Amino acid sequence: MKLQDNGQLQASKTRQRVHLASGRTLAFDEYGRADGFPVVYMHGTPGSRLEWLFFATDEMTRAANVRLIVPDRPGIGLSGFQPERKVSDWPEDVKVLANHIGLERFSVLGLSGGCPYALVCAVRMPERIASVGIVSGIGPQDIPGLTAGMNPNTLRMLHMSIERPAAFRLIWASLGLLARLSPRLMAVQASSAFSPVDQQLLRQHEHAERFVAMFREALRQGTKGLQQDVALMISPWDFQPHNVSAPVAIWQGDLDTDATPAMARYLAEQIPNARLTFFKEEGHISLIMNHVQDVLSALVAAA
Repeated sequence: MKLQDNGQLQASKTRQRVHLASGRTLAFDEYGRADGFPVVYMHGTPGSRLEWLFFATDEMTRAANVRLIVPDRPGIGLSGFQPERKVSDWPEDVKVLANHIGLERFSVLGLSGGCPYALVCAVRMPERIASVGIVSGIGPQDIPGLTAGMNPNTLRMLHMSIERPAAFRLIWASLGLLARLSPRLMAVQASSAFSPVDQQLLRQHEHAERFVAMFREALRQGTKGLQQDVALMISPWDFQPHNVSAPVAIWQGDLDTDATPAMARYLAEQIPNARLTFFKEEGHISLIMNHVQDVLSALVAAA
């Protein structure tokens, strides 16, 4: 991992792109060992291909013997926007990416808003997905009771992406400007959306710096891609979790106020081959930050 003089995170390998049949471009970065076990990582919301560097290092990934591939979703980072897309469109992009870099069979790992994207890959291309990992996963929000315990301000903001999209984009554009003008202040404001255990991490200068760099990359093209990504995340899923046949490991912090424990339990009940592990005294981002190598090792072992 490298931190440039301007405060931007730089991936450990050169930025890569694959051109899709639609004319769009899919951007991705790689971390870890070129000959390691392949894992395609689905970033959170808001997130980008730089998100992995927020809570892990290339050295950690190498130590787990993993080749980690992190694509930007459409309209995020360097990936082209896809009008009127659906969550279930994503596996086609991942399939093209996998073919492009020579992956026949691989695992997927989804953090937070990346949860449905990891699961839908297992549903749409079961012959290629060896195992699935979900960390602090956002579950479907149309199931009664699953959002109980979520940060109410966060919940209101998420639903603005559908109910008041123009206001949503204005707020996030303002946050993007703040991230450029006063990164530390932006990190402090963003921390209010998380549990106290996560806030403690974001108050640390190095973590705050990486968080802001990841956030800035998410808004590289503006707010249209993020608004679409959030709206899809909170809308009814266009696939069924019970159709996932691959082994699924779900890791959940008991102090998470962004992806609730109820969501993790629901997914574990719906997915036939799911195993749910709770971590005490862990929040939304502290879980992956404190246990990233354990998560990678378990994902590889389940494949």
